[in-house]
Amino acid sequence: MKHLPSVFTFVIKTCAGARGLRRFLRRTAARTGLPALLLTAILAAPSVGRAGTFVFGDSGADMGNYWAIPEIAMPPGSPYFRGSDGLARLSNGPMWPELQFPGMRTWADPHRSGDRINYAFGGAKSDRELSPDEITPQAEFGLLSQLDLFDTDIAAGKTSVAAGSTAFLYAGTNDLFEALTLGQDVDAKIADIVANLKTAVNRLAERGVSKIYVSEVADFAYAPAFLGLDLSAEQRALLETTLNGITENTRQAVRSGLAQPVVVQGKRVDVIILPLNRLFQAVRANPGAYGFTQVTGSIYDVSADRMLVPDVSQQTGYFFLDSLHTTAHAQALEGRFYRAFLNVGEGWEQRKVARLTDSGISALDTIRRTIEAPRASGTLVTRPGGAWDISLLTPVSVDRYEGGDGRPSLRVDTEAFLLGMRWPRIPTPNLQLTAGYLNQDGKADSNGLRFDSNGPVVALSNRIPLGWADLGASVSRGWLRMKTTRSSDASLVFPAFETRGKTDLGIEQATLNLSRRYAREDDWAVELSVGGRYSRATLDGFHERGDLGMDLTYSKTRYESARAVTVAVFVAPEWTAASWLRIRPELAITSEYEFGDRDTTVRAQLPDTPGLWLDGTLDRGDRWRAIAEPRLQLRLSQHALATLSYSYERSGSVERHSFWLNLSQRF
Repeated sequence: MKHLPSVFTFVIKTCAGARGLRRFLRRTAARTGLPALLLTAILAAPSVGRAGTFVFGDSGADMGNYWAIPEIAMPPGSPYFRGSDGLARLSNGPMWPELQFPGMRTWADPHRSGDRINYAFGGAKSDRELSPDEITPQAEFGLLSQLDLFDTDIAAGKTSVAAGSTAFLYAGTNDLFEALTLGQDVDAKIADIVANLKTAVNRLAERGVSKIYVSEVADFAYAPAFLGLDLSAEQRALLETTLNGITENTRQAVRSGLAQPVVVQGKRVDVIILPLNRLFQAVRANPGAYGFTQVTGSIYDVSADRMLVPDVSQQTGYFFLDSLHTTAHAQALEGRFYRAFLNVGEGWEQRKVARLTDSGISALDTIRRTIEAPRASGTLVTRPGGAWDISLLTPVSVDRYEGGDGRPSLRVDTEAFLLGMRWPRIPTPNLQLTAGYLNQDGKADSNGLRFDSNGPVVALSNRIPLGWADLGASVSRGWLRMKTTRSSDASLVFPAFETRGKTDLGIEQATLNLSRRYAREDDWAVELSVGGRYSRATLDGFHERGDLGMDLTYSKTRYESARAVTVAVFVAPEWTAASWLRIRPELAITSEYEFGDRDTTVRAQLPDTPGLWLDGTLDRGDRWRAIAEPRLQLRLSQHALATLSYSYERSGSVERHSFWLNLSQRF
């Protein structure tokens, strides 16, 4: 690597008819502070509540700090966007932090306060300085200096670090620029970048930040600043190879240098490297898929202070605003790309799988309620003759889970075709075998998750009269094949980032309860019961892969819960409306305690880094659950029954609404 600067110099000296690249970079730096190329670290993250979110780095995240430096004047004809705070960005629209974290303030804003502050400066290196040094020799706004500003704000009470706080770091590109323009040792500069990033990570960890995202440097050989040089094909190939070698070595060194776990006061701090370069490669390979028509040219010439594309209607297809910085459209695109990676770090993927397993549990709940419906209404009349007693059951249910514990809202539609079979002559005439086929369709609001699953189900149930009470028991099992899709119309993704996955979902449930009914013939009934049920859903080998996102693998992931029904009250008056119709409104109120509710462990493999995995778990723990279920049963004849019910279930902040319809016909 130490020979690269000389090769770089050779390319510059042989650029016939071109401005010397060194002089070009210095002129650009004089105008822009040489902020990091290609938005080195445009990120976006899901809301992290009121835990702090802090941004450090260069122009890839700067919301106005750079142009607020008194020694730096913004070109009068520039298209740089000014936010509501009056500070100019290095793009023609809002930057990713203000898009993803509403209310985030810039350090240069004198009114800054709160838990969302942006300390990034255009032109910042990974040390204490801007690049090149001669722009503002007295100003130190590099990455490590930004951490000093952060410490000062904490001491002054302008901000604080709460549990779960997140930080974003973007640095390294400007260090490489300085090494190339000043003829410095590139290997030594890369080592400095790694050392400075490690220092920054440790300092943030000591302040209480629990999750730190570090963006990698991108291949800046494809920016207009370099593509605009007048080079021969051979010279351009040499330049591209040289620069790409530098950036690749930097990426590898940073990954290696930050691979060791960071532990502060016995707690592990997650350090996640975000692969910005992968997005840039995809955009260059297929611009149209991401809404771009031009990825090599720019809208504005900062050196001449001249608009190259004055027609605003033609600017929307450009990736680059000037020779170094990207447009607002690119900012938004990069934010959506990084959301896929940040979702794992913030636990969204774990919660998504929890919702998928919830759907399996709701399927078995539908089967259980279907089996119990005829009993609750009084057993349907058995046809004489002693042959098999067969009933057709066709339940349809809609379950909706609302918010809570960070999960997306979910709607699950379930339909089933079931046959219940009994042999009346055996000693326990209530023993019933139920088998059939079940189909589910699910949709999660606001995050684009869709899934469908289907497969066979089987259940065995019995109810044994004990004289003073009835003992009920059932076991059920389902084998579902599930397919998932992350819809392309969701706000979290863009058209070329559609993820698909499929898995086997195994669902099991066992119930046991003791009940006593107090009834008056053809009038009303009250039933008290106590018991419990155990449910388990297993995702076997779930694998999800997106065009640009990470590979997500769930291997033998289990969701388990053992629910003890502490008390259930069932009230049901009944009257005859006509010779063919008996109406029975019912109300069931249940209080449950859920033991050991456990969700999943997610392993997310980053693309292009087969040895790096992100692991996450979600354990909700024990909780109380209250359920109210009004039902309406219509006995159409001695052998036909229709049941319509609605149930409302609440556990903490999680709500579940279920609508259920079942038609039973005995043959």
